[in-house]
Amino acid sequence: MKKKQLAGLLCAAGLLMAACGDGNSSSGTEGSAAAEEKTSISWMAMLHTAAPPSGEVSEKLEAYTGVDIDFTWVPDASKTERLNAALASKSLADIVSLAEITNTTVRSSLASGMFWDVEPYLKDYSNLANISEDRLESSRIDGKIYGVPYQKPIARYGVLVRKDWLDNLGLAVPSTLEELEKVAQAFTEDDPDGNGVDDTVGFVERDESFNVGFRSLSGYFGADNWFTITDDNEVMPSFMQPEYKEAMEWFRNIYANGWMNSDFAVMAKNDQKNYIVQGKGGIVLSGLQEVRNYVDEAAGTAEI
Repeated sequence: MKKKQLAGLLCAAGLLMAACGDGNSSSGTEGSAAAEEKTSISWMAMLHTAAPPSGEVSEKLEAYTGVDIDFTWVPDASKTERLNAALASKSLADIVSLAEITNTTVRSSLASGMFWDVEPYLKDYSNLANISEDRLESSRIDGKIYGVPYQKPIARYGVLVRKDWLDNLGLAVPSTLEELEKVAQAFTEDDPDGNGVDDTVGFVERDESFNVGFRSLSGYFGADNWFTITDDNEVMPSFMQPEYKEAMEWFRNIYANGWMNSDFAVMAKNDQKNYIVQGKGGIVLSGLQEVRNYVDEAAGTAEI
């Protein structure tokens, strides 16, 4: 979405709607050659699985849009470093998929004019034109929208539990925090895989858990998401709420009892998934859009 490559930006705005071009044409041979030339764009996307998606995905995207797409897949664990390096060297791809734009380097790049305001183009594509005004307003920075808003589902995160371990121990699917705590204890202490070895834990958390797992579960205690407005009409970070503290005390008890992996502070996202798939842990707090990845990778070894 660099200014010098507006065509790439238009592709980003209408990727699933139409092919894009530069909007200019010439007559005669030059016009024919231009019409036959296929647009090429580069795309930096974040990778949340051990291996990139199959070629079938990119092939169908290219066939649908009529555009050659050169994907660069960046492991989620190293996304910040790779993005910062690309911005610093001005080698950024035409399209970049970002879950958030709180990165200070990204913000500096926005202020420097490296990115386009895409809002004027959204109305040209029927699906994008239907993005709600509330969603657009929450995406504006200094009155501008620098990328196609990513519309996340309202119920974004959830608790994934190994069903085969529940069955092995005769436990029901937990529906309360008290039941979830008991399942975490049983998965750690009662040999859920039946191998006679003390080699399992309940919760499997990772280095981003303060932004993902811990924060997500704090909502079960009544904490707000990121921020809240107090009775005095002041903005308060959710981690200052009593409910958030209660959630952290709950997790502290889980950790102190050994019902969670002790190395969570240095565990990468893909290692967290492998922990579940390889039978070392049984509970994970994850984005619900990633359930299919867990189910597919655990096929034959675990039932989620």
